[in-house]
Amino acid sequence: MKKLFKYLSLLLLLLVVGLAAVVLFNTFILKSTQIQIEALPPVKIDSQAATDRLSQAIQIQTISIGEKAETKAEEFQKFHRFLESSYPKIHTVLQKETVNNHSLLYTWRGTDSTLKPIILLAHQDVVPIDEATLPQWLHPPFSGAIADGFV
Repeated sequence: MKKLFKYLSLLLLLLVVGLAAVVLFNTFILKSTQIQIEALPPVKIDSQAATDRLSQAIQIQTISIGEKAETKAEEFQKFHRFLESSYPKIHTVLQKETVNNHSLLYTWRGTDSTLKPIILLAHQDVVPIDEATLPQWLHPPFSGAIADGFV
């Protein structure tokens, strides 16, 4: 039994050393295949307008829980109208589809259809507030309050 334990310990040690050797080899020998691109200049953003839009968006209660949960359709529709009025240029350039009454799919067609597409994802829904936690909030959950530089 002692001999078996000795052989298993030796095998485990060899596996660990072998794994370390592979990791070190890959770290020092293999070169990055990351494409180098030139950085774009920073985009100027009106931070007050961005803060105001975030505050307004937070005030729309797009609450949902699970797949079969009741959702307030009017809140999602209100949020969709908010997006259209807050970002009109996006809505003139991109093709918008509404999926299952609540989800939005935007398609931005490029000028070169041979390039690979990308996908950007976000969600519109939030979980409901646990009523027991309300006393712990500095501001009501859906107030969109702006205080001390934070929304």
